[in-house]
Amino acid sequence: AGADEEKPAPTLANVPYGDHERQVLDFWRTKSDAPTPVVFYIHGGGWVGGDKNLVSHIPDYQAAGLSVVSINYRYVWQ
Repeated sequence: AGADEEKPAPTLANVPYGDHERQVLDFWRTKSDAPTPVVFYIHGGGWVGGDKNLVSHIPDYQAAGLSVVSINYRYVWQ
């Protein structure tokens, strides 16, 4: 699994959470009549590489009743 797996489209994509162009998140809402717990994915890369699209297993999380957030962050050299 990983970046090559087929993922559902996010409920919300590239939502800004800061002023930098890389400070955006994707959100996959799991359908539920009540609030759901959230898996908050921060990709690896040591603050110098990587991308939020590396999140995987979204259908598995949703089947377990979890919503998913995956973020990009500003790299240290930016």
